[in-house]
Amino acid sequence: MTDEQLEKGLALKERIDTVRKSLELWERAERLDGIQLSVKDYPAGCLTVTYNGDYVNFDVLKVQTIDTIRKRLDELEKEYERL
Repeated sequence: MTDEQLEKGLALKERIDTVRKSLELWERAERLDGIQLSVKDYPAGCLTVTYNGDYVNFDVLKVQTIDTIRKRLDELEKEYERL
């Protein structure tokens, strides 16, 4: 294994670990306590507000987010295996 492959492998391993931690958190998540929204093209520039999330279906958001994280994790693991 070359130094370049080793460096790339270590960087991928760190990203894989980070994504796994995110997946674990989302799998255990029970609710949203607040959402920060960034509104572009606001008259005074960009506005960031905290929104209570009453209109967000948490169960749907959770399923979609977990699916996205799993796909990303799978991509990273395949890339790591190809090294």
